[in-house]
Amino acid sequence: MTRRSKPPAALLNDYKRMAVHWSRTAIRNSDNFVLDLETTGPDPFQDRIVQVGIITIGGETVIDALVNPGIEIPDKVVKVHGITNEAVANAHTFADIHQMLWDIMQHKVVLIYNVGFDATVLQMEAQRHRLKPFTPAGWYCVMKAAASFVGEWNPKHQDFKWQNQHKLITRWGIPREVRHQAVADCHATLGILRHMAMLEEQENVSS
Repeated sequence: MTRRSKPPAALLNDYKRMAVHWSRTAIRNSDNFVLDLETTGPDPFQDRIVQVGIITIGGETVIDALVNPGIEIPDKVVKVHGITNEAVANAHTFADIHQMLWDIMQHKVVLIYNVGFDATVLQMEAQRHRLKPFTPAGWYCVMKAAASFVGEWNPKHQDFKWQNQHKLITRWGIPREVRHQAVADCHATLGILRHMAMLEEQENVSS
């Protein structure tokens, strides 16, 4: 298997420019949404949704809802996002809100910081409840764009290093009220998009 070496500086700049262009395109389309989920754990195939947040590209809240996952939220996960079993006990189930979510996302572009996780969780929840899968116009990964923008090479994976959302917004001075709450994380994702979109294309990759 051929190993990829770190791209030269000129190519890194090309990747960064593509991330800037992608981000500008994403925030110019007022029909796009930003989505984030909080779950019962880190396994997208087994864990369940406990909170859904969706905001418009203009930053307006569309959905901020707790979800009863139908299973216990482990204590170690409660310590991460602060959502307790008591808090979701009387919340709607995923089946209750599925159609509303489906209607919002249908034919729209959905921007997610880690699309591989959140989109999988959503589709697995639909499958688990024997409901129709989500069919947006596209699932777009802001984390992937941010990785290209930052340009840090991961020799183990032979690709750009994925950037932790919290560390990235701290590094870029993007405010966030709370961590690991769905709508707050949506705003963090939107802030990352806006930061990348504002960069002048002629700036080099070290800026």
